[in-house]
Amino acid sequence: MRRNVRGRLERWGIGELADDAVLIVSELLANALRYGEPPVRLSLTLRGAGRGQRVRIGVTDAGTAFSSELVRAKWRHPSAYLSGGGRGLRLVDALACDWGDLPDGLGHTVWAELPCGTDE
Repeated sequence: MRRNVRGRLERWGIGELADDAVLIVSELLANALRYGEPPVRLSLTLRGAGRGQRVRIGVTDAGTAFSSELVRAKWRHPSAYLSGGGRGLRLVDALACDWGDLPDGLGHTVWAELPCGTDE
């Protein structure tokens, strides 16, 4: 999967995003496989145009959605640093310009976006 992500970004002319994208893909897929329900799907899409263009990484599974805002709120609590989990989404949060979770009738998609231009 990592090789496929790198190849796609190279073909789109944004191979410089590959390291960050591969780390995000790895974290989101690991979470889907550990906590979600099959089937698990990965998508990469280019959104926008010009300097505002972004790559959206989406990992979809049939499990229940969660609130990304609640996750962020828990991080602000002092006890969050004592817990053993949640480091993967912290990495996603640090690398992505935006991320979240979108529920649908069949499960949910955790997504993250990386900027392609230099504006962000």
